[in-house]
Amino acid sequence: MFKSISTKFIIAVMTIIVISFAVLAFIVGSTITSYSVEERKAVTEESAVTVKDFLENEINRIKVRIENTLSRKALSRAIRLLFKKMPNEAICELEYSSELGNAKATYTLGTFYEFGFGVPADKKAAYELYEAAARGGFFDERNEFKKAILKLSKR
Repeated sequence: MFKSISTKFIIAVMTIIVISFAVLAFIVGSTITSYSVEERKAVTEESAVTVKDFLENEINRIKVRIENTLSRKALSRAIRLLFKKMPNEAICELEYSSELGNAKATYTLGTFYEFGFGVPADKKAAYELYEAAARGGFFDERNEFKKAILKLSKR
C-alpha cells in the first residue's frame, strides 16, 4: 500500500540537503584558494569524495528518519482504525508499520495473531512476531510470558 509523504516534509528534507551542500562547497572553496594548481586538483578530488560520502550519509540518515516517521504514523492510523472497529484496515497499517521496523507494531500484530483478532489465530506466527518485536527493541514484561506460553503450546 502506497503512503504519501507531506509536501512540506519533502521540501524541508530537500532544503537541508541543499544547505548542507552549499556549506560544504563554501568550505572546500575557501580552503582551495591558498593552494597551488596541483594541490588544488588533489584537494578538489579528495573533497569530492568527502562531499559524496557526506551526502550519502545524510541521505541515508534522512531515509531512516522518514521511515521512522511513516511507521509511527501508520501505527497511529492503526490505533484509530481499531477504535472505529475496522480491524482489517488496522492490520494493513500494522503490517506496513512493522515492515518499516516499528517493534511496537510488530508486537501488536503478534497479539492479533495470538488471539485471532481480524486474522486466523496462528500461535506460531504470533510467537515469531513476538520474537521479532523483542529483536527490534520492544520490551514488555508480558512479552516474555507470552513467548513462554506459546512455546509450551507448540508441543
